[in-house]
Amino acid sequence: MQSISTISKGDLVFYRRLRRNLVFSEVLAYFASMAACHGLTKRQLGKRIGKDAAQITRWFSEPSNLCLDTVSDLLTGMEAEMEFRVVPAGEQYAADDLMKEFADWAAEPTFPIGRHPESVTQTSETATSMWTDLPRDKVYGEQATG
Repeated sequence: MQSISTISKGDLVFYRRLRRNLVFSEVLAYFASMAACHGLTKRQLGKRIGKDAAQITRWFSEPSNLCLDTVSDLLTGMEAEMEFRVVPAGEQYAADDLMKEFADWAAEPTFPIGRHPESVTQTSETATSMWTDLPRDKVYGEQATG
């Protein structure tokens, strides 16, 4: 019988942050595309799910430990679905390569652009550029000032 080893706290923290950032990037990228293409504002999204724009801003300001209910509410408010499937870790990530690539990143609260695998870089850069290129009135539902 094979012995069962305990996963190190560092590995657990690493994968929590990885998955938290992946979900955050996907939700934020989708919101940015909805804002750009359909004019969806944080205020409108908040109203749809019973929250104020300030709460939406807090959720979208940085990756945080959003509960699944919050992610579900955000997706429902944007009339979106997220695809989920569970696969053995070796099929999703090359764990050894990932650990090397993410060694410094794991201690940081957000993705440092350009220091992670290409698929994540593309999603993160798309979300960042879409987000930062939007006029304030498209993102916040406000009239631009000054």
